[in-house]
Amino acid sequence: MKTFRRLGTLTAGLFIGLGLGLPALAAPVQDGADVADVDAVVATVEAKRAGDARRVGMPDDLYAGEELVTGKGARLHATLTDGGKLMLGEEAVVALDRFLLEADEPAGAVRVTKGAFRMISGSINKGLGGTLTLRTPVATIGVRGTDFWGLQTEDSLLMALLDDGELSITFPTGTVVLSEPMTLVRYQRGQERPVMDVLTPEALSEAAATVTLPQ
Repeated sequence: MKTFRRLGTLTAGLFIGLGLGLPALAAPVQDGADVADVDAVVATVEAKRAGDARRVGMPDDLYAGEELVTGKGARLHATLTDGGKLMLGEEAVVALDRFLLEADEPAGAVRVTKGAFRMISGSINKGLGGTLTLRTPVATIGVRGTDFWGLQTEDSLLMALLDDGELSITFPTGTVVLSEPMTLVRYQRGQERPVMDVLTPEALSEAAATVTLPQ
């Protein structure tokens, strides 16, 4: 994909898999709850659950337990029930495993298998005891308020903090905390330690293009 190839200058070496395994992804699921409203869809996006698949369009709802799969050239923008935003790029696989907004301790759990994504968190992780957690094949990410972007491939992850807040990212080799806006971390499976860097304006533009709706 052209956009991902341009990002290669920022993520050199990230796409070489080393064949090391992690435990299979899993997360608690509150099946069937309405967790988001679709704002925009470009090209083909499907929602899959329990062997069934449906084509996502406007103005559909998205439900807990569904795995969202975007096709070539696709985009999906949605508003979560807590007011947060979810944006997916092409050929992404992301599941909204849990979104308990009315619980005593609100909790959201999102599973990212692959692709580019951006989230602007809403209220779920900003109140007392509220949490928002993302899981990928190589990391677990705790989110405290904020706007962030990521790119997950089979064996690598690039995460960038775009605004005030905090990302606590736990890799097999340890935990990295991003607390300064416009900072990023890149990690390749099998790498001794993740690499932290500054997100340049050029890199920010390239990252944004992976999830932005076409003009």
